[in-house]
Amino acid sequence: MSFKRTIVFATLLTLMGGFGYQARAQGEAGNDEYVDAGFVFYDGKYIEAPYRVQSKDLSVYIAGFQITPRPRVRTSLIVTEDPGIPEGLSKEVGLDDLDKIKWQGRMPYYSAKLAYLWRKYSKDEAQERMMAYYRSLPCIKEAVRVYGDGVRLTDYQGQSRIIDLYISESAMKPPPTEEELKQQVDRLADMFKERLLKDDCYFFFGNGTELSMAERKAVNVLREMRDILLDGTKDDEAKRDELLTIGLIPKHDAPLAALLVSNFEQNDQFDERLEALRVKIVEQYGEKAIHDVVRETELK
Repeated sequence: MSFKRTIVFATLLTLMGGFGYQARAQGEAGNDEYVDAGFVFYDGKYIEAPYRVQSKDLSVYIAGFQITPRPRVRTSLIVTEDPGIPEGLSKEVGLDDLDKIKWQGRMPYYSAKLAYLWRKYSKDEAQERMMAYYRSLPCIKEAVRVYGDGVRLTDYQGQSRIIDLYISESAMKPPPTEEELKQQVDRLADMFKERLLKDDCYFFFGNGTELSMAERKAVNVLREMRDILLDGTKDDEAKRDELLTIGLIPKHDAPLAALLVSNFEQNDQFDERLEALRVKIVEQYGEKAIHDVVRETELK
């Protein structure tokens, strides 16, 4: 099972380049497809197949639910002119105030200055010049190198902060265009389609949490999940606690388990598809592939 927050979507987009899909033009066939395989749950409720998988508005949608946020386009760090020192600085200006003084409305002056120096000079010289820049600011009482590529700034109010003196090569490249972002989201939609076609399972939650399982784990975990949730001898709290032992929901996300307990309902299609998956797994891997989940009974 993989567990991630889709809030870190920029990381996902970086990883997507490794899937090897050919980006298709926006609007071509395949951008709005139905997949009649796999399992999808949203906020604990089973969503009946087939699943409409779409990439639109720079997001991926499955069965009408937006499952990825629009990517945040980073600010370009390409600075071709020296930003200089902003006007109005004095000992009364603290580090928090300095952050709010933007160069061309894009980024703090010190960030723009470092980006300018990074393009113009070698790493060592850019960092030396940046240290001199910090020490020249009227609002900075002290600037000291720390941790290799860091600098600790201290203002005249006594507040300190460590700021990086390093910019990665990728950060210096132009941010992706909207068309490039569309292609990346298309590739991500393709990834979801391919995994669903393999009978993988997804749990999406409105708070941005995504849980996924490959088919061989899903068949066993889903069977135990169904048995727990449909057990009339247990109350909701007992069901929630037991769900946390079967490798479905991380223990620190107990509210998600409670949501699953509240929203799960018996569904004939789910039962039929789960049985079909059991038969498929047995045919491919043998009877031993179907087994009880090893429980983790220690919840703390």
